[in-house]
Amino acid sequence: MKKMIWRADGTVRIENRPEMGDWPTERYGVTQRLPNDPDWRIKLDVGDEFCLGVCIDPQGIETPFFVRDERGIAGNMDGDRRKLHGWRGTTNGYKEMAYGWRRCLEIGWLKRGYGEYLILSADMKPDED
Repeated sequence: MKKMIWRADGTVRIENRPEMGDWPTERYGVTQRLPNDPDWRIKLDVGDEFCLGVCIDPQGIETPFFVRDERGIAGNMDGDRRKLHGWRGTTNGYKEMAYGWRRCLEIGWLKRGYGEYLILSADMKPDED
């Protein structure tokens, strides 16, 4: 499971603990489990840029993911219509949202407990749709 902290300066901190579930992954890639997947750092490095997406399940649990397409995240009705911001569709109660183009600023280990964290930049293209 993830803990997402939306900071006042626009940055986002995502924490992942092994008992909490899956790490944010590329949208169409293999879901990674931590700490069992030693290659997760290869798939996301400090400095990488991507569109941050969040899938919200029917119980309200948020699962972040990222898409490296600069056009954004595809809608569920038309995969050619991509956007960097806003609602991208709902299927079977699972809602997908796009939260802008961001850069990975920091990846590290949690100081308390067991797990990792990401710090993402503020939206770098706030005026683009």
